[in-house]
Amino acid sequence: ELFERALFDLKAIVHAQRLKYAAQRIARNDTFTALGIR
Repeated sequence: ELFERALFDLKAIVHAQRLKYAAQRIARNDTFTALGIR
């Protein structure tokens, strides 16, 4: 059960990071484009 809990937490963290990255890409689209990051 501890392993499953840890796995669930890890997935939640990864998901949150993806959402954060996506939100920043939208918010700073011009900056990302200028840096050549797509």
